[in-house]
Amino acid sequence: MNAQETGEIKVGERIKAIREESGLSLKGLADLTGFSTALLSQMENHLISPSLGTIIKIARALNLPLGHFFGRGSDQPYSIVRKDERKRVSRFASKDGVKYGYS
Repeated sequence: MNAQETGEIKVGERIKAIREESGLSLKGLADLTGFSTALLSQMENHLISPSLGTIIKIARALNLPLGHFFGRGSDQPYSIVRKDERKRVSRFASKDGVKYGYS
C-alpha cells in the first residue's frame, strides 16, 4: 500500500515539489532558510525527518502558509476534520528506519 492509498503525506516530497515549483535550487532555498543544502537534500530524500519548527522556517522563507506542506493549500485559515477522517502525515527517521506520524 503506497502513501497515496493510506492518505499519508510525505513532507520531504512536498518540500521538494514546492521548491521546484517556486523555481528554486537547493542552494536558493538554503540561502533563504539558513539551512545547508546537504540538510535540505536529506529532508527531501527522507534520510532525515524535518521537525515542525524546520517546516515552519521553510514555509516562512517561501512566504507560504504552513498548511501548504500538508495538503493542497487553502485560503481558509481553519478547517474542522473528524478524527477518523484525518490525513496521516509521515515523518521518517530514515528511508528504512522508524516511522513517526503527526496527528
